[in-house]
Order: sequence, then C-alpha cells, then structure tokens
Amino acid sequence: MVQGHCFIRIGDTSWVAKTVAVEFELIYCVSHPGRARLHDFGIFGGSNGFWRTDLLREIRMRGSMLTEDIDSALRAVEDGYRITSDPYLVSRELSPTTLQGLTNQRLRWAQGWYQVAKARFLPAMRAKKLSLRQKLGMLHLLAWRECFPWLSMQIVPIVTYWMWEASSMRGVDWFIPVLLWISLLIFLTGPGQLFFAWRLADPEIKRHPGWFWRYLIVSIAFYAGYKNILARVANIKEALGEKAWKVAPRG
Repeated sequence: MVQGHCFIRIGDTSWVAKTVAVEFELIYCVSHPGRARLHDFGIFGGSNGFWRTDLLREIRMRGSMLTEDIDSALRAVEDGYRITSDPYLVSRELSPTTLQGLTNQRLRWAQGWYQVAKARFLPAMRAKKLSLRQKLGMLHLLAWRECFPWLSMQIVPIVTYWMWEASSMRGVDWFIPVLLWISLLIFLTGPGQLFFAWRLADPEIKRHPGWFWRYLIVSIAFYAGYKNILARVANIKEALGEKAWKVAPRG
C-alpha cells in the first residue's frame, strides 16, 4: 500500500479550517513517515493512496468499523504487508469549518481508533510476522494512545496535592531535575513538530506561516485538551454501544 499526502484547500475560511489544515500537514508530513521510520510499519489513513487489488480483495474493509481504513491497514501489517508514504501523491480535501462539525468528525475518528485498538492489539502482540520493534510500535499506537487521555488528567490532582501539602504554590519545589527535563521535552515537542511540518508542507500550505504560529497557540490553549476530551467521550460511547455515524458538514 502507498499512503498519499492529503491537505486542506479551504484553510482560509475559518479558524477551525486553519487548525485542521496545519494538523493535516503534521499528520501526513511528520507523523506518518516518522512513525514508519521509528516503528518499521506505516499506516493507511484513507482518502488518498494505492492498494494492490488482490490485497484489498483479501483484506477488505469492514462496514462495522467507524475507521475501516485504519482497521484494514493494521490487519494488512499484521499479515506482513508493507505500507509506505509518497508525499508527492497529493489530494486536496475539504474540512469541517465549524467546531460542531469538527466534533462530529473527531468523535467518530476517536471511537473508530478505540474499536481498532480493542480488536487488533492482542492479535498484533501475537502476530508471528511482526518483529519486536513493530510490536512495540503497536503497543504505543494502540494501547498507549487510548490510555494517555485518561492518564494526562492526573497532572491536575498531583499538582493540587503538592500545593496543598506545601500550603502554597511557592512552597512546591518546581525545579526537581526529572520534572524540569520532562516538562522541557514536552513543551519543545509541539514547536519541533510544527517546524518540520512547515518545512515539509505542501507549497499551498507552507506559504501561510501564520497558520502554523496560530496552531501552536490554539493547540496549547485549547486543541490538545479538546482532543483528549473527545477521546475519553469516545471510550464511553463505545462502552455504551453507541455507534451512530454523524456526517460532518464540510465548507
């Protein structure tokens, strides 16, 4: 399989579209190829790419999955097939332009990923055709990505307890070396990813550097936490058996 490069062609219509336009460059220019180098397997995320016809007939796509493209791709990887990225295989797409439309879309994506994680994690760990490196990648991609939105909330009670025990914010030792270095690493990760996304972005997106600066601010202030909330809601929706497909209107 070959995964192409999808980018948003209506980024100038709203702040939501600008955010998604930059996010797609992060996904297709940095995350997909970077994960393939790190974990030794790629991902087909739909919309734009090539499948070998015989392979697609064998693997097929399951209508019961909310993200059937991810499910099919990971089943193919388990069977030993390869997925690569082609940044020059370009398609222009529409994105939601309102927060409500984006919420509908991302709830489906988050719940679909959770479905895939439940269905494919244990088979991936047992797959004979996957190397240890690839299995560690599956552990990160499927298990850790579902745990992180819940674990990330723990920072609030932990810091609150520190301040309560120290009787004030000033009484907390904020310069613990481990905490300091981990915090520095986390705060630099976002700007680092954005820099490489801008360097590798399609020329139609790259000519808007302000969109990348805007994304950095929006991500820190709202977007990262918003996606974590949607991931938690998606877990609950799946547990309750709610699988409604809400169409996300595009601009």
